[in-house]
Amino acid sequence: PDLENIEYIVVCPLARGTMGYQGIAEKDVWDMVEDVKNRFKVDENRMFLTGLSMGGGGTLWLGLTKPDIWAAIAPVCPAPPDETSIFIPNAINQNIAIFQGEADPVVSAENTRFWVENLKTAGAKVQYTEYPNVKHDSWVNAYENGAIFKYFNKIVKNNYPNKVIHSTDRLKYGKSFWVQIIDRDSSGISQISANFVQKGLLHIKTNNVSEIGLSVADHPLFKSTSNVQIDGQNLVIHGLLTGQSLKKANNGVWQISNSTQNQVPS
Repeated sequence: PDLENIEYIVVCPLARGTMGYQGIAEKDVWDMVEDVKNRFKVDENRMFLTGLSMGGGGTLWLGLTKPDIWAAIAPVCPAPPDETSIFIPNAINQNIAIFQGEADPVVSAENTRFWVENLKTAGAKVQYTEYPNVKHDSWVNAYENGAIFKYFNKIVKNNYPNKVIHSTDRLKYGKSFWVQIIDRDSSGISQISANFVQKGLLHIKTNNVSEIGLSVADHPLFKSTSNVQIDGQNLVIHGLLTGQSLKKANNGVWQISNSTQNQVPS
């Protein structure tokens, strides 16, 4: 049907492969986003992601691995890759609308409810809609009359939330808002929790992390001289310059350092 004229640019990848938007299909999405940003004037605080079935799972994967890109995500009957659960803590600042058919034989409503509850526990603002007696075609209801845009219209991304939690098992997915995991102690899952408890006071806890970057100069709670408590150790920072980081020495003491790695671009 003809669509109502709305102030959105809608772009769709071809979904090469069946990898749940990992690998080449994931690269296609990010290449497509950059191409659109180069061609058009895009409000990067109002970029949204939605998809259905494998694309719904891809929406969770792309949304949770790089949570600071999207103002909101909207998975429909999502079938996420297995590893996606590692990134659930990253949803703390996300707006998420999830749609599911109650009688779906392909993606069970029970599994989607599991995701809804875990995302809520992580702190996400979750809106869940389940359609009675609807099977795998729940996107018909979810997208009817452009309803998804009415949800998106209400949301603008906050680039400087007071608290950020980021969990990852690989450095290519190490950045979230004003926090980045630059290096790790070992393989496995790494996590950082950073919270401005008041103006000029930042509390950080890390697990399996040896170097972090903080882009806090423009945060409303940052002061030119701020106190940082990281893993129980107190530091005073005067604003980290480009290329500087907080690095953990062999004795476990955190200190300001020149980063040994280039920070991963968003």
